[in-house]
Amino acid sequence: MKTLLLLLLVSYVYAGCGKSIPKSYKSGQTVELSFSAGNGQPQRTYSVHVPANFNSSAPTPVVFSFHGHGSSPEKEEAISGLSGDNLRLAGSKFLAVYPQGLKGTDGKSSWMGAPYSDRKIDDVQFVTKMIRSLSDDLCVDASRIYATGKSNGGGFTNYLACTPGISEKFAAFSTVSAALYQPSAFGPGGKCPLNRPVPLIDFHGTADHVIPYSGKNKNGEVLPNIDSFRSAWAKRNGCQGNGVTSGLPKSQDPTHKASLISWSQCNGNAEVQGWKLEGGQHAWPRTKLSPSCKQQGDNDCDITVLFATDFILPFFSKFTAK
Repeated sequence: MKTLLLLLLVSYVYAGCGKSIPKSYKSGQTVELSFSAGNGQPQRTYSVHVPANFNSSAPTPVVFSFHGHGSSPEKEEAISGLSGDNLRLAGSKFLAVYPQGLKGTDGKSSWMGAPYSDRKIDDVQFVTKMIRSLSDDLCVDASRIYATGKSNGGGFTNYLACTPGISEKFAAFSTVSAALYQPSAFGPGGKCPLNRPVPLIDFHGTADHVIPYSGKNKNGEVLPNIDSFRSAWAKRNGCQGNGVTSGLPKSQDPTHKASLISWSQCNGNAEVQGWKLEGGQHAWPRTKLSPSCKQQGDNDCDITVLFATDFILPFFSKFTAK
């Protein structure tokens, strides 16, 4: 009986493996998909980048990347660079998924985890259904599903990490210039009610005037101090010590703009990492302008000493869902 149950579980987890790629997906391209969310929820859309020469028989990792407040999947794809042909996660190409948020109370696209989101919209249900749909259609490695996001998308990533039931579907999380409204962005009840260790890597600039590094009151809620946010995750994960501070090689960062605090002695072999970028703005940290930028300027057209994606993918590669 135990063997039969295991076989049934494996056949479900890898339901899309060995099948031809549905025509709605295009190998080497990003396509927009949609479905009816059901249960009184509106139609939802999301974009999926399938890597070139996709192997429909090899379990493939998935990275969800959630856009910021008022932004879009197209911009998230551009600033994150997660659709790059040469990228690898645990030595493998991966599926990059860019969901579309719905209008919040201010008329701009948003996600759960912010006071301006539409409380009638269940984005957790949306994510759950996307995972199921992708797993049915494509050869998804259910042990290697990850989430990242910028600003409100980073706050929603934190909301997913703090929500039992959906958190367990992800192996690790990354938050970038995250809008971490308390209590909204910390799961049901606002207290991050988890018993499992959660690997997390965070990036935040000290010159972020939208979501200040030092925290503030905004939109009727509290944005935490980023150092305190990271320490809270370390405590939640049972990490030992006060964290180890390091940085980049002098050749890459001669003026010491980037510093890393990390906790590695944590329950369940989880880790917590936080990159502090001196002078960094409200951006996805990068060393080159994104394709949408004509010249250097504010926020996502800001340039610093590291590209966040180059650190997110190696971090994700360390972890699998239990």
